[in-house]
Amino acid sequence: MLFKAAKKFLLAKTEVTYGTDSVPTGAANAIETRNLTIEPIRAEVVQQAIDRGTLGGELGLHVGVHHALEFDVGFAASGTAGTAPGWGPVMKACGHSETIVAFTSVTYAPIDANIESVSMRVHADGELHNFVGCRGSVRLQTDTDGVPVWHFTMIGLYVAPSAVADPTPDISAFVAPLPVSQSQSTFTLHGYTANGKTFTFDQQGDAQYLSLTDQESVEFVDRNAVGTMIMARPELSAKDFYAIAVANNLGAAQVVHGTTAGNIITFDAAQCQVLNPTHSEEKGVAMLNLDLGFYPSASGGDDYTWTLT
Repeated sequence: MLFKAAKKFLLAKTEVTYGTDSVPTGAANAIETRNLTIEPIRAEVVQQAIDRGTLGGELGLHVGVHHALEFDVGFAASGTAGTAPGWGPVMKACGHSETIVAFTSVTYAPIDANIESVSMRVHADGELHNFVGCRGSVRLQTDTDGVPVWHFTMIGLYVAPSAVADPTPDISAFVAPLPVSQSQSTFTLHGYTANGKTFTFDQQGDAQYLSLTDQESVEFVDRNAVGTMIMARPELSAKDFYAIAVANNLGAAQVVHGTTAGNIITFDAAQCQVLNPTHSEEKGVAMLNLDLGFYPSASGGDDYTWTLT
């Protein structure tokens, strides 16, 4: 029997108790993914280095066995203001709080403690890979030449695969992402409204698999959020990003994507540093490329926010 590679989908549901399967279902917890890939086994294979008086290889031992997976999700809100998007459980498992204001907004902000986890199930044409205790990191790529997507990288505790009938996934909660364009997107950096082409965000969340004598878990131990912005090069009299970079100044960054209530996503970072300005060109137009760092205040937890309205 040959399995069909295209017949795969992902389910994800927040866990009540860490590492205890929350039993996601196709009807309630399907995630609309792109480029879904899994590592059924991620482990270190160690050699025993036995002195045996002969040549040749030896039996390797799998140590620290766990799961890993990556996938893309469309960069779009739920379509209804104040309703969490379908990708919300995964975002929370990447070290974010979720604050819902009914009929108004949903906000994701970085947190340092009490980070939630998800149970995830990958159905692959009759083969089930069950991940529990999952945590990870998220990054974003937006560009006027493509469709914006979240990219999630997750790891979880190992559960042996099994042969099961695939449920029917319901992905009706997901809204098609909008392309980045003049009519749908605005980029603002240090008070300057940029004629932007590309904005990227990488949380650089550090999720680590931990195996101790009395505990096996995936721990979210740090983050170091960074990004990039590419814009048409401004006149120096309008904004001198070289001077801002050299002076190590901090300022606000904001990206707003979407214009219709229920499908507007706003990124805000109050303390954004401009780093390493470089030049490029886009179809003969001079562009300015900026690396960005997003930093918390002394109280922490305010590096950035993602607000859906």
